Amino acid sequence: MTIALWPSYQNLVILIGRFLAGVGSSGFALLRSYAATASTKKDQAKVIAMINGAIALGYAVGPATASTKKDQAKVIAMINGAIALGYAVGPEAHNLENVLALQVIFTPIGYPGIQIYDKFYLNLYTTPAIVAVIIDLICFPLIGIFFKEHYAGLEDSSSTVNSISSTENVLKVKPPKPDMVASWLCYATRFTQMFIDQNLELINSLFATTMFAYTKAQVVQATALAQALFNGLSFISYMSFIGINFSKYVNHRILTIAMLGVFISFHLITFPWPFLPGNIQVYNNIDSQNATTELVGCNIDQLSWCSHIAPVNPWLYFGCFVVLIGIAFSNLTVSLSTLFAEILGPRRQGTQQGFLQVSGGLGKMIGPLMASYIFTHYGPRVVWYMEILLVSMTILLLSVFYKRMVPLQKKIYPNA
Repeated sequence: MTIALWPSYQNLVILIGRFLAGVGSSGFALLRSYAATASTKKDQAKVIAMINGAIALGYAVGPATASTKKDQAKVIAMINGAIALGYAVGPEAHNLENVLALQVIFTPIGYPGIQIYDKFYLNLYTTPAIVAVIIDLICFPLIGIFFKEHYAGLEDSSSTVNSISSTENVLKVKPPKPDMVASWLCYATRFTQMFIDQNLELINSLFATTMFAYTKAQVVQATALAQALFNGLSFISYMSFIGINFSKYVNHRILTIAMLGVFISFHLITFPWPFLPGNIQVYNNIDSQNATTELVGCNIDQLSWCSHIAPVNPWLYFGCFVVLIGIAFSNLTVSLSTLFAEILGPRRQGTQQGFLQVSGGLGKMIGPLMASYIFTHYGPRVVWYMEILLVSMTILLLSVFYKRMVPLQKKIYPNA
């Protein structure tokens, strides 16, 4: 937002800003942990979706009233629905594509925009960030006013239950250790999910620039509109877990595998197959030096693969991104989060949910580094090969250990 005020340190300012945004995003782990422990198994997915929906209306409000374990899926859906709606109508500071979604509204301001002070301007790039800061400032007091922390269905080593009628011995309920194989599979699945999501965020802009020959303004508008529609559809998916309690009719293990399969379907449909007709628009460094207007297409001197690849239809690409990835990402988020909470069982899940967040963060960090390098040197086909292979391996592991991906069962021990 204020990067223009630091002309000599712009890279450092961006690095610090991204670091702080990453630290702030760790709060999602706390939200999902609360959703899992403040709701019951029956409605767990529904609650998770509701929390995400609430974030859009007020990120810090969250679930003001606690629910039992039957509400866990509902809570998870609430959290993710709110995030999706927030992404669709306003920016998340750590996600460029979500900033672009709000830029659609502020596009008429243009660039460089309205000068406020020295090099600080209100334009289509800075205004969404300013709106985000204002929303954050509003949310701070809402946390203290509305959020009341309550947990349902938690029992620790000192918890007891009523005596059984046939004996006067008091029984103690102890949740056993969760299945570590199942837990690590959830970590791996979240890594894959965020690896693909972050890569597509990067690839959307690269595709629009090189494959579709869009101008910079067209790239912003196309990716912003696609991201807004993507998150709008995701929000509808999250709300389905709330309105019709969709989780009652699905097996979260099967849904998780099925949504990963949709990821593969997207890559197969949008793959730049050799038999596709046409060629992408290209130019070279000499054209860049002599150009008086913005050049569009693929610079063949910088990207050697430009000359032997056919373009994918932009309507097909963005349409599949919105529909397939929009549906798959939202449903995978709820199903995996619910499944993970069930595997951990009735215990405080802050640490484990933190590890789940870390695994997703690793995917978001490693994915763009690998995708950008491969895209630059080998083109989109190899990127698609890599992602199809990763998703396929994840599906294989989930299928092999399918019977272990089950809710934790309580074990009852008589007191001595």
